[in-house]
Amino acid sequence: MNATPMLTVTDLRKHYPVRKLFGHFGTIKAVEGVSFALERKQTLAIVGESGCGKTSLAKCLMRIESPTAGQILWNGGPMEAMPTREFRRHIQMIFQDPYGSLNPRKKVWNIISEPLHINTSMKKSERRQAALELMSKVGLRPEHGNRYPHMFSGGQRQRIGIARALALRPEVLICDEPVSALDISIQAQILNLLLELQNELDLSYLFISHDLAVVRHIADIVMVIYLGKVVEQGPAKDIFGSPKHPYTQSLIASTPHIKRFERQQAPVRGEIPSPMNPPSGCAFHKRCPVAIPQCSNEEPKLQKIGQSWVSCHLVK
Repeated sequence: MNATPMLTVTDLRKHYPVRKLFGHFGTIKAVEGVSFALERKQTLAIVGESGCGKTSLAKCLMRIESPTAGQILWNGGPMEAMPTREFRRHIQMIFQDPYGSLNPRKKVWNIISEPLHINTSMKKSERRQAALELMSKVGLRPEHGNRYPHMFSGGQRQRIGIARALALRPEVLICDEPVSALDISIQAQILNLLLELQNELDLSYLFISHDLAVVRHIADIVMVIYLGKVVEQGPAKDIFGSPKHPYTQSLIASTPHIKRFERQQAPVRGEIPSPMNPPSGCAFHKRCPVAIPQCSNEEPKLQKIGQSWVSCHLVK
């Protein structure tokens, strides 16, 4: 691996002001101090319940929104200094909804070649040929190029989205819940396709998901987020083999597994608190089955345990 990670995020924060008719009402702290490094050909999975800040983080990385604070580096240099066209060549995104992310009025080859039309000077015939090659790479037939999105299944539409994301030959793909809208059997096909493309094209993935069964299949590194903060981060084999944070343990206990006849721990209970009014101390303490008085008063710091980083008072 390179000495310098491809993508480095340090203390990233994203806050949304909430306003009512007569002024400021509060602040939603969607992302609060997230840091990580992504290496070439590595898959970093970001997991957590809905509302924990995963998509807000992805929007900041894709320049859809500006971070409130923190630093994003590309190969050691500030990413905000990179021209937009150059940025798009390095990082692309696969969206969650294969039904809503494709233009229903355009033919498939036009959808796939659109990034080439916007960012390059290629002729129309060259763009069409490039689109057909990308279609073949993701398992679509050439005759599919003249059809419209509504003529395809959900899995085929997601293949179209993947082909479009690959058009500019990026090095990093941000996958925002890319299989959550698909049937289980189709999920496996798309995950296997992503793994094949990673090996063939030396891609790195930032894989956002709430489904730990999916993450177990694809991730090298797992980062667990709760209310915008990292509570545990480490190699996937350690996270799944020996989870240390009670929240991670509860998430894994909630995941169906064919070989698990008895749960070792109760799945996570209750509702995630509002990010506009998070609990004091450890944000998870009101739902934690092993919380102690210290948890409600003092926020735990990330500490290194083996190859993982954990934010919990009970982990020594």
